[in-house]
Amino acid sequence: MKNTLFILLLMLSVSAYAQDKKAITLLNEVSEKTQSFDNIKIRFEYKMLNKSQGINESLDGWLLSKGDKYKLDVAGQQIISDGKTMWTFMESVNEVQINEPMNDEEGFNPRNFLKSWADKFKAKILSESGNEVVLELLPKEAAAFNKVHVKVDKNKKQLLAITMFDGTGNEFVYAIKDFITNESIPDSSFRFNPADHPGIEVIDLR
Repeated sequence: MKNTLFILLLMLSVSAYAQDKKAITLLNEVSEKTQSFDNIKIRFEYKMLNKSQGINESLDGWLLSKGDKYKLDVAGQQIISDGKTMWTFMESVNEVQINEPMNDEEGFNPRNFLKSWADKFKAKILSESGNEVVLELLPKEAAAFNKVHVKVDKNKKQLLAITMFDGTGNEFVYAIKDFITNESIPDSSFRFNPADHPGIEVIDLR
């Protein structure tokens, strides 16, 4: 009986390890392909969900990404980063806030997130349906989100969606609609010049 129990436990541990290894391999392949593009242009749907509070909000947005530079345009707000400085421009009130760039798990820059996920998360495969695989990432240390679900196309090695859970019932979903690569994007797209917006209020929080 003891030997049978030991064998069952060993089989379960080997199975779990194999699944984790498969998840790691797949995420690394998706990351490697994503990093291979000179730049990325993404059209996505952003959702904020909270079932207990009846929240289900949805907005469309765009993301430009080039190396560690990005420009996010969603909900009447632009978040622009050249990798060293981040500008958050709210057109409706003609205000810009200047900060240090966000951590990878706090923003939506798939290139940076995929590049550094292994340093911050443990991964396992949650489900598979055809070519689509959903992976669950759990933080190794305290983080802004207590788990992240990443949906990928295992054949194309392409990101399909990222869902972030904050532990209070909120889910932040970025579902990719168009994934366009290697278009010409000038570096000037990733900087914000307050002089282009007369009367703007500049709030420097660095």
